[in-house]
Amino acid sequence: MPHIIHCILIDDDPAVLSPMQNILHQSAQFHVDKCFTSIDNALAYLQTHQPDLIISDIEFPQQDLAYYRLKEFPDDIPLCLISGYPVYVAQSYPFLRDKASTIGILTKPFTPALMQVLETLYNQYKQRQERQQQDSYQTEQLIRAANEHKLKLFKLKDNQSIVPVGIPIANIIMAFPNRTFRGLTVYCRYFPKPFVLPNTTLKECFEDIESRCPGLCIPIGRSGIANLLNVTTECDTIIPQNRNYATTKLSLPIPVRLQRDIKEKIQQFEKRLTQYKETKRQRQEELL
Repeated sequence: MPHIIHCILIDDDPAVLSPMQNILHQSAQFHVDKCFTSIDNALAYLQTHQPDLIISDIEFPQQDLAYYRLKEFPDDIPLCLISGYPVYVAQSYPFLRDKASTIGILTKPFTPALMQVLETLYNQYKQRQERQQQDSYQTEQLIRAANEHKLKLFKLKDNQSIVPVGIPIANIIMAFPNRTFRGLTVYCRYFPKPFVLPNTTLKECFEDIESRCPGLCIPIGRSGIANLLNVTTECDTIIPQNRNYATTKLSLPIPVRLQRDIKEKIQQFEKRLTQYKETKRQRQEELL
């Protein structure tokens, strides 16, 4: 059996609500739980009810336009706006970009053909939500692994001796070749001075980290390794997210041939991390 989409309708004109409700009832996919002629009444209903979908008109005479009040609608319920006036569709676009739960705008009159469009928009939204949840879970597992697994680095003493130290992979910022002792120089969070990794190449270090935390770090040609948890880009250079991580001004130029690919990877990871943090915040709010 298909999943039933429980929805509410909001429109100030009962003459619009009735035929829209009839069209939706013709589908085996939709069920209209409630109809409202004002935004305030709908928002009051949403305080105690959780439909699968909200369908709302844009223009409400003697009331605020719906897109001015988008922030008042729940972020976890998909919202589809409808309008018979193209000017309101154009005006509402900047507001819609900031409301992730908005799945689209349909034009009046509502027809059986638009019902199919609505169903497609809803299903696409749910698929995006599922992908984001999967990405969030994978990101959580990656961060956990990065904090649990430690890389054996060495601290240089004044007498030139070296002392082994276990540093969580999550704390690594960048690693560079150091030809002085045929190894690597490794910068980490919370430590003003770098560590060393003797007798190790960039390739060997990257493969070691990749085996334990796949997708966490990226090699930048033969210049170095960057940890996506702790870096960002500035022009054509990779820099730490926090410049206080080290006393020196860390930077890693991106070779021209790799710039587009590297920048896209860093941007995608930043977006993935932002989505994970937002999902984690929502889970914490639900627990409260």
